[in-house]
Amino acid sequence: QSKTVRCLLNIAELLKRQHGLQTFRQPSSRPEESFTNSSLTNTLALSKADMEERALNLREQLNVEIGDALDALTIEIEGVEVLVPSEIEDLGTDCLNHLYGKGLGEWSAMSVPLDEEGDTWTVVRNDRHSLERQKVTYLEECWHILLGHRLTKIAKISDAYGRTYDSNEEHDAYYLAGATLVPAQAVEEAVRTGTATSLGEKYGVSQDLAEYRIKRLGLWSAYKGKEVKITPR
Repeated sequence: QSKTVRCLLNIAELLKRQHGLQTFRQPSSRPEESFTNSSLTNTLALSKADMEERALNLREQLNVEIGDALDALTIEIEGVEVLVPSEIEDLGTDCLNHLYGKGLGEWSAMSVPLDEEGDTWTVVRNDRHSLERQKVTYLEECWHILLGHRLTKIAKISDAYGRTYDSNEEHDAYYLAGATLVPAQAVEEAVRTGTATSLGEKYGVSQDLAEYRIKRLGLWSAYKGKEVKITPR
């Protein structure tokens, strides 16, 4: 809803002001300054093998073994501050109540750049979502920053807000978050001897994310035990 977008933009402006930066320009209501998603050229998606390798490299950098769960909410990136709405100074009660109330399901996290070089950021995450969702959401934001992805652009058309996004970048960030939380080796083992439920419980993720990993690794048929055969004519 527009109020959710307005409140998130308000947070972004507050954070920039608190860091001594010029505030964001207000989204224009002029129709000629609106946009379509087609106006944003998609980048090339990373290969599956490349993303799996990057995810493993990050786990190694964090000294997390393949068989161990990673608590993504404990990850710290140099130059990246992490806040929740209740920790943001001068955020009015109206926006705070909306983001924790009617707008709760409409946003998960937002990354705000605090310099022109893209070296300093604040990630604002929704701490009222389940821990499983918070982990993958926060890790997704981390990957957006680590990969240097472009910022979403917001435009106002009449009384409604819209945003651009790069579908390849969104896909890659989510895939990398899932692969970092649930390594491919663990997924393959679960397909042979376990279930998506047990996989999710072991690595602290939802069953949906565990099943996503099974499907994206091309193991769904093996997991479900689907028989494939030729029927004589």
